[in-house]
Amino acid sequence: MAASDRTARPKAAFVYMVRCTGGQLYTGWTNDPAARLRAHRSGRGARYTRAHGAEGFAYLERCADRCAALRREAALKKLPKPEKEALAAQWTAENTITLRDAAPEDAADTADWLEELGAVDDAAYAGVIARHYGGMGYGAARVRQELHRRGVPKELWDEALEQLPPPEEAIRKFLRTKLRGRPLTPEDSRRLAAALQRRGFGWQDIRPALNELGQEIDET
Repeated sequence: MAASDRTARPKAAFVYMVRCTGGQLYTGWTNDPAARLRAHRSGRGARYTRAHGAEGFAYLERCADRCAALRREAALKKLPKPEKEALAAQWTAENTITLRDAAPEDAADTADWLEELGAVDDAAYAGVIARHYGGMGYGAARVRQELHRRGVPKELWDEALEQLPPPEEAIRKFLRTKLRGRPLTPEDSRRLAAALQRRGFGWQDIRPALNELGQEIDET
């Protein structure tokens, strides 16, 4: 093995600004942003954030290595507050674009990562979760379960659920996918109705879609 192969690659490092509860910005560097933020929030990160509290990252920048992060940290600390706030605003906007443009199958993972870093607020996080599961063909009841499981405040659920596609549209798409052009049988009706209920759709939306395909089914 060549000597260059045996040489460990420099560990990634990050420079960051944490938003404190009073609006102040604390600047530091770390190899593990999520762990560092947890330390700040618990009062173990730094004397300053222990005194002023820590809400989440206002800015996070990846650097080549520890030395580069230390240099960047020193440069950020010299900036006046308005310039720091401008960097924070730009970073927040870029994260919003990342969430908005993420593919449905990636959006939840992206949102989870940004949530862990404190880089996205609860309302934005809830919206991404709703769009992710809505894009995968799930109904409102399933989305509520996911919002609850992920600890999203209940007062944000209704706004998030408004971002779901119309249930009749999602149900029709599901039925088309399952039937693949063949006629709907009574057995299909019972089986698909049960599957749609498991996916979080209500009977009031399932029944009209089945009626459109020529099958009457009693509610069970």
